[in-house]
Amino acid sequence: PQNYTIRPRRLSEIKAVILHQTSFEWREANPMWARVRAHFVVHRSGLVTQLHPITARMRFGAGHANPWAINIEHEGNYPLGWDEDGEDVYYRPEKFGRSHIEDAPEQVTAGRALLAYLHEQIPALMVGAHRQVDDLKGGCCGPDIWREIGQFAVDSLGMAEMPVAGGLAIPDRWRTSSAVVLPTNREYEETLVT
Repeated sequence: PQNYTIRPRRLSEIKAVILHQTSFEWREANPMWARVRAHFVVHRSGLVTQLHPITARMRFGAGHANPWAINIEHEGNYPLGWDEDGEDVYYRPEKFGRSHIEDAPEQVTAGRALLAYLHEQIPALMVGAHRQVDDLKGGCCGPDIWREIGQFAVDSLGMAEMPVAGGLAIPDRWRTSSAVVLPTNREYEETLVT
């Protein structure tokens, strides 16, 4: 909806990409899709949907960071973290199920490619998680999205990690090695070109 944006902004106002997860998967009749508050959605299939231009200053999405953030939602109800026994904790799994990032390598490839593209457009762009700007969103974007896409942007694209701005730091446990088997380098490079 257009009322999710406030005004256009200059590229020089944009400082960071903030990663989120929707906590639900695509369903044709799911009314929650009409309320997604982001510039982009990266679907589990690898499709990237642009909902608003990056120059749109969002009204919702990342709270006080909206004036300078590009919000990217990742489709899926991925773990928000772990309980005391080390078991994955999900948002309302009885209603929204449990997504597994290992089943969505196309999403990981598309998310990485989107960050590479945005970093090319705005070289000083930082990458962060919703939890870093809102301590009530401690599980967003979750360890899977951060490990596979956010940490990749830091380690492989050379993007700076956004500093904590009113929220919580990225836990070291979210920074582990990739768990998703991706296409070969040549297949990945061809994906970035198309």
